[in-house]
Amino acid sequence: TAVLLRGYGAAEGARPLWVAKGHGALVPASHSGDEAQEHARLKGLGVLIDADRLRGARAAREAGYDVLILDDGFQRRWQLQRDADLLMATGAEIAFGERLLPAGPWREPWAEARGATALLVQSAPKALPEPWQALPRIDIANYTRTMNWEARTMKEEFDRKPGLNPASWKYGLGWL
Repeated sequence: TAVLLRGYGAAEGARPLWVAKGHGALVPASHSGDEAQEHARLKGLGVLIDADRLRGARAAREAGYDVLILDDGFQRRWQLQRDADLLMATGAEIAFGERLLPAGPWREPWAEARGATALLVQSAPKALPEPWQALPRIDIANYTRTMNWEARTMKEEFDRKPGLNPASWKYGLGWL
């Protein structure tokens, strides 16, 4: 599995840029940006940057990856054929309401969610707003990151829901 990012915060340069090929970062954050480095921490995951989604997808295929996750790919549905469109949202984002950037967290109106295959929700309420109610729902683990800027420390907490483990992702998404 590989993740293809557009490259927000990455330095200019040749694309596609391979940030990881399953064994940690190949380039520093100054080249790739912080988001790519976060993905690169996951063992076994390929991470590449290319705003040209077709070129990036071809590079991932040539490197032997058969599953490609497009970060922010839902907004560019016309660029590549796909097997599934998964939306991910947190309870805080949902509670914020349907406010589009720059006033809120959303890039598209909620009505666009009708084109999704499923909704992955983190710390979300049981009752979801329309049109998300009609989507298959997959509850995922709670993740919290707390920053102490004065002490320059960061605390990360990963609270798995009962019975949820990384192996269950394959089972949970197997129906796609």
